[in-house]
Amino acid sequence: MSCNEWKEVSVFEIGHVITGKTPSSKIPNQFGKLLPFVTPTDFNNYHKWVYEAERYLSDDGVSRLQGKVLPTNSVLVTCIGSDMGKVAISGVKCVTNQQLNSIIPFPKKVDSNFLYYTFGSMRGYLQQLARGGTTMPIINKGTFEKIKLILPSLVEQKAIAHTLSCLDDKIELNNRINKTLEEMAQAIFKSWFVDFEPFQDGEFEDSELGPIPKGWKVRTIGEIAEVIDCLHSKKPERCQEGYPYLQLNNIRNDGLLDLSDIYLISNSDYQKWISRVEVSQGDCVITNVGRIGAVAQIPPVFKAAIGRNMTSIRCKTIFPYPTFLIECLLSKQMKNEINLRTDSGTILNALNVKSIPKLRFVHPSDETLQKFEDTVRPIRGAMEQNLEENRCLTYIRDTLLSKLMS
Repeated sequence: MSCNEWKEVSVFEIGHVITGKTPSSKIPNQFGKLLPFVTPTDFNNYHKWVYEAERYLSDDGVSRLQGKVLPTNSVLVTCIGSDMGKVAISGVKCVTNQQLNSIIPFPKKVDSNFLYYTFGSMRGYLQQLARGGTTMPIINKGTFEKIKLILPSLVEQKAIAHTLSCLDDKIELNNRINKTLEEMAQAIFKSWFVDFEPFQDGEFEDSELGPIPKGWKVRTIGEIAEVIDCLHSKKPERCQEGYPYLQLNNIRNDGLLDLSDIYLISNSDYQKWISRVEVSQGDCVITNVGRIGAVAQIPPVFKAAIGRNMTSIRCKTIFPYPTFLIECLLSKQMKNEINLRTDSGTILNALNVKSIPKLRFVHPSDETLQKFEDTVRPIRGAMEQNLEENRCLTYIRDTLLSKLMS
């Protein structure tokens, strides 16, 4: 079949559309552990497939939303707000909130993977379609069902999707490897510096954070690192080419920096925004509002300005242990410290920059710090390499996507 034989169809012709729904807050016990309740936020942790979510529905929640349950291989499309046009495929049965219109494909008419890539190539169009003069961009179910798609035969759909899926499969594999590596790094940190398992044969003494090995200290971030606030100024304009300007969306949940959609600014703006600090390899950046306390570490051969509501944390020369720093900032114990020092506001809670140097942690001996650095640095290095490989694979996939869909 040649390209001019591809057929134009409406979404309602090739699948059953379901708009998600959030359980009523007036009815208790609808959340539990049965089915993932997927929102656009859950897409941040996955590339193509959604297997889990931050929240799950209970038996009662699922029974009340029975008509909203999506089977495996449904195509999920965000149709409201700033995340408009994000696409994923359900790897398990799930329910979504009302921000998502989902398609249960008719298998004899369309391939789920091909539909995923089709909508992935339409994000700009979906954002334009959603404007419609309203304050909040939205594509309702009726409009969504009428969206026109150009489809080849099912055989060609599967062939195109297979080519692109080979790249996505490798990206997904790297994501799974990184999740395992992250768990390993945090498990080592917890074993050494929370449970003190390698040091149980020694003496312990009391501290403000509980019993710790004798000779260790409770210190603060300000004692071992420079804490430098961002520039409080109007956000600079984005450029097609220029210098990197980090924003909150660049900070992943695993301590890595997402550079797939980097905001570039002019040289003059860059010089202004690095007047306080230019972050580079080993530095950490932490968020002050929104996802309070989200943290990432700058990878090798990268420098950037940091945007608003971010703070940099840089090891002092007396503390050359950047891997300990990032794992410490990622730990549950540090999240508890951050919660204790988060200020409640009328609109948004915030982590004041002045509170960051006061965050406490258990400081072991230099010998133990160096041993931890030697043990865990290769793990984080592998994570950084996998993420960079994913960025390259994504570029190749997107280049092929535009060609195969045209």
